[in-house]
Amino acid sequence: MSYRILLLGVLLIAACSKKSETQTASANNNQNLSRPLTQTMPGEEPHLTPADTQPVILSQIESQAAGMKLPGKIAFWRGGQLYYMDANGTNQIRRNLVIQDGYGKISWAPDGERLAFAARGKANIEYPLGGAMRAPISDIFTTHIDSNHWYTQLTDNFGTSYPDWSKDGKSVWASTDLSANKFNNLFEPTYPNFQLFRFNFGRDTFTTNIYSLPVSGKIRAQALQPAVSPDGKRVALTLALTNVQGLPEVAGLVIVPAGEIKLGFRELMTEAGKRLKGYAASWSPDGKELAYVSTRDGNPVIYIMSADGSSERVLLRSKPDLSISTTAPGWSPDGKWLCFSSTKGSIYITSIDGKRVLQLTQTGSDFHPAWSPK
Repeated sequence: MSYRILLLGVLLIAACSKKSETQTASANNNQNLSRPLTQTMPGEEPHLTPADTQPVILSQIESQAAGMKLPGKIAFWRGGQLYYMDANGTNQIRRNLVIQDGYGKISWAPDGERLAFAARGKANIEYPLGGAMRAPISDIFTTHIDSNHWYTQLTDNFGTSYPDWSKDGKSVWASTDLSANKFNNLFEPTYPNFQLFRFNFGRDTFTTNIYSLPVSGKIRAQALQPAVSPDGKRVALTLALTNVQGLPEVAGLVIVPAGEIKLGFRELMTEAGKRLKGYAASWSPDGKELAYVSTRDGNPVIYIMSADGSSERVLLRSKPDLSISTTAPGWSPDGKWLCFSSTKGSIYITSIDGKRVLQLTQTGSDFHPAWSPK
């Protein structure tokens, strides 16, 4: 029998109205920003070596991008605080001063004025027979890029993260842990169960959908890091499988219909086998290509693949002393560049032919860059 979590104190953010923005208090957070969504994912240890036919080596990374004219802005986390900058790395500005515990993917609304993000905190869980424990929680929020003090809470189930705003602006996709707000007892803990989640905006209200992946015996397919295609018909996601410890372990990247998932377990495994250990896909603005990260050969590598999966190429390789984060690369509005971060906490951009790589930041605490759509 499962007991609902009793929240005695939530350090995430004070609850916000789903219909209107509410000022919130900042939250304390001890999370390691360089870690991926689940503790079973490989650590973000990017090593940068761009590559197509003849990869550019890491020593050829350029440090002077300030004079370049590049479209859009890049939002990113700096120590859990929200920043954005010009796409050439200049004018780095902190936004929304109350956000202290942001983590994971940042997703722009198609109007280029709002952001969706996850914030993480902790809650007290009381056992029915006495005693308590601290448990991590996370939910999805949105904010206007020009706001310094306000944002809106979209979810309140304690286990939703990695938002991706649809290109029509009508919904936000995410990964939600259906076990996040449940606990059996001290000796029989529940285990993560990440599935696809969609928050649908309405004129006066909202709706939500959950799309679950199939189960094979004791092995559950789980959905991490979703990215919806520009036409809204497909979702690329990181497929994870329940391991012997009951935790999700990454299998590979798959593309499924946006909606009820009718693919069987075996079909999903076949699809994941084509892009083993694939993480964090992002669609090109025209929907013809995807960029994603894979650790199939050891260190993280950025790949570019056609949307139909018929071809792919290596764009950028990691090196032993500098590793690419296993988080989604961000496309520039014109589709000519990608932004990404390293596990050493710096942000870079690379041309999609892999011939140029430029470093934009070097604070040691910058992660999860997201390029604006305009």
